[in-house]
Amino acid sequence: AALAGQPQYFEWQHARLDGTLFDVEIGMCRYEIQDKVYLQAVLRDIAERKRAQEREKRHEQQLFQAAKMVSLGTLVSGVAHENNNPLPSIAWSAESLESRLYDIIHCEAGGSAENEDEEADVLRDYLQKIQNEAFRCKGITEKLLDFSRLGDAEKQETDLGELVQDMIDMVK
Repeated sequence: AALAGQPQYFEWQHARLDGTLFDVEIGMCRYEIQDKVYLQAVLRDIAERKRAQEREKRHEQQLFQAAKMVSLGTLVSGVAHENNNPLPSIAWSAESLESRLYDIIHCEAGGSAENEDEEADVLRDYLQKIQNEAFRCKGITEKLLDFSRLGDAEKQETDLGELVQDMIDMVK
């Protein structure tokens, strides 16, 4: 194409005398002098430019990853706050239910004491499970909020898989 009169520009790898390769940009064009056709090729070493482009690409990827982490932190923070909202109500309801259960068992006794004790134990177990899950949920929420903060919290290793599994168990 260059011999046909269309200037050509492309990149290539050129070899030095010692055999090492380096990136070059080549410009080729045709010209005539005294009825003789010549093809001129100009090579420019672009190895440094290529290295700079690679550094820029790595920096862009790091910036993108950082932006994803900020977005994830924002999402986690929102989930944690939404998760945290019903916790006081759950804890208060469990405590109220426990108090009411005590009143029913001790103050309004009307049946067999043995059956009442068994029923009370079952209900206490349910209440204890509710309270334990609310407490565990509070811990998960605190971990999520710590994760979502940008350097404010004390850094500690967190197993995100375990955290997600805890959330799944809690939702079940």
